[in-house]
Amino acid sequence: MSSFSALPYWERVDVSHWQIIAPEQSGTHETTWIANPSGRGEETANWLHKNTTVNEHFEQGEDWAEVIASRVGAELGVPLAETRLCLRDGRRGSLSRDVRQAQYDLVGGHLALEDCRSVTDYFPHFEREPAVDPNRPDVRRPGHSLSNIRRALADCEPPPEFSGPVEMDAFDVFAGYLLFDALVANRDRHEENWSVLRPRLRDRSPLLCPSYDHSSSLGFAETPEKLRRRSEGAALRSWAEKGTAWRFEHMKKPLSLVALAGDALRISSPAARVHWTERLDAMQLTPVTDPIEQGLIPEMSEPTITFVIALLTLNLERTRHELGQRL
Repeated sequence: MSSFSALPYWERVDVSHWQIIAPEQSGTHETTWIANPSGRGEETANWLHKNTTVNEHFEQGEDWAEVIASRVGAELGVPLAETRLCLRDGRRGSLSRDVRQAQYDLVGGHLALEDCRSVTDYFPHFEREPAVDPNRPDVRRPGHSLSNIRRALADCEPPPEFSGPVEMDAFDVFAGYLLFDALVANRDRHEENWSVLRPRLRDRSPLLCPSYDHSSSLGFAETPEKLRRRSEGAALRSWAEKGTAWRFEHMKKPLSLVALAGDALRISSPAARVHWTERLDAMQLTPVTDPIEQGLIPEMSEPTITFVIALLTLNLERTRHELGQRL
């Protein structure tokens, strides 16, 4: 079997024979840690397997959304988990490589915020258990804010995979994650969808974890019939502008993903603003969109392909405009 790194991102791998390591305890999707029992080198790593969601007469696109979003992030230069399309026992799904490193423990953002002494207004939010700040009852997702995340990441270094300027710190890289979210319409950056890698040895610094779990992107849950009506003009722009950062602290209507990314860069370092603006200005979508347009992911319908390409093109334009206005 070829190394995953040598495979094109649209190639689907059958992992039916892979060994189950453990179920994943967090998240709302059906996920399991698996490993290739016959793998060598990098193929011995653990991978998080996630099935697609099958509704009546429709199978959602978490698998292709995860992989396409990851390729967009790689073009932007964001450190992220390697992902692949897969089949397991005849069912579609995706793989996401374990981002943990030897001698480091993965600590979710909710714990990083709780452990930070300078963060005093964070209240953990769990599924079906909304967080409430008694002093600010009208605030949703209290304390999951850019300022608090910057405080929680103050002692962290960027992921080792990050190749940007050495002047950039962990929050500067996290701002890139939010730019990436804006491009792929990922509204799911909640406190457990970003993490810190905490060292077990005292002579090492904690690290911002590479970005992971991008399956809630690119209109993955919309039927082809709906996407056909939303693929151009005012309908497309209206759909894109509904992409809000509702997982972050807000009152009434949350900021758009694009506006949140702009705010994050505004409070980042000058080096980060220059770096991400240059990356965004130079970014080309064709390495990602050409294979999609050629139909190399056959599970994507023609309306879905048209919508995804149009959405990425529009969001790149919107994000460039936002940074031009704010920075």
